[in-house]
Amino acid sequence: MIEPVFCAKCGRQLDESPDLPPAQRTPCPGPDCGSTSRSFNKSLTDGIGMSDQLSALHRRKDKTIGFTESARQGRSASAGQKGDGTFSYTLNGSSPQGEEDTLSACRILVNKLNNAGGNWNQPTISEGIVDCQAVDSQRDDRKLYIQVVRANVDPELWKTLNREGKIERKGNSTALAEQIKSAIDTKAQKIAAANRPGLVLALDATRLPVLGFDAVFEAFCSKWSPWASTLGFNSVWLVGPDESLTWQLDTRS
Repeated sequence: MIEPVFCAKCGRQLDESPDLPPAQRTPCPGPDCGSTSRSFNKSLTDGIGMSDQLSALHRRKDKTIGFTESARQGRSASAGQKGDGTFSYTLNGSSPQGEEDTLSACRILVNKLNNAGGNWNQPTISEGIVDCQAVDSQRDDRKLYIQVVRANVDPELWKTLNREGKIERKGNSTALAEQIKSAIDTKAQKIAAANRPGLVLALDATRLPVLGFDAVFEAFCSKWSPWASTLGFNSVWLVGPDESLTWQLDTRS
C-alpha cells in the first residue's frame, strides 16, 4: 500500500511518491504555499498473519492538527484541531484490557529515545513496579525501567467505550493538559518517592492521540512541566501512537 504524502506546511495531500528524493519534489500547489517539506504517514503491522494498519498524521506549520488510523487490534482513533483551537476526538471499539497496550507503548518510547541518540534494545515485559525494561545495546549493566499508566485515568471514559463501542468528545488544550496532569498525579501517589529515581514514567496515549498534539503538549508545559520535574522520576513521557506524538513532559535543567 502506498502511504499518503502531505505538505508539512499546509497539510494538503499530494500526488507524490513517499520515496521521491527531496531535490525532485515539486512545490506544493496549495494557495500561498509552495513548500517542498513533506509529512508522511506510517504503516504499521502487528500480530500474526496478514494485517495492515495505516495511520495518517496531518500537520500545518510543523504542528499536528489531525490524526486518523485504521483499526488496530479491533480499535481505532481519530482527532482533529479546529480553527478556533478546540479539539474533537473519537474512539471506536472496546476499552483496552489490563496491560494490553503496555509493550507497544514502551516500544514507541524506546524508538523515540533511540532516534534521539539512545542505544536501547527493544523492551521486554517485566514484573512488579517495572512494567517493561530495555537493556543498553552497548552496556549490559545499563537498563531502562519503565512504568506505564494510561494518559487518561477517568474510568467513565473507558466504561462508556466498552458499553457503547464508541465515544466522541470535545475539549480545549487546557482541559486535555489537565487530563495528563491527573494521570501523572494518580500514578505518583501510588509509587513511593524512594522508588521513583530509577523509573521512567510513560503515559500511554496510544489510544488517545489528541493528547499528543503540539498545542496540548505546549499547554501542559506552560503550567505543569516544572511540577512534573519535582516528582523525582528518571523522566516523564507522554507516548502517542506515533513518535511525533511522543513528548518528554518534565523539564530538564
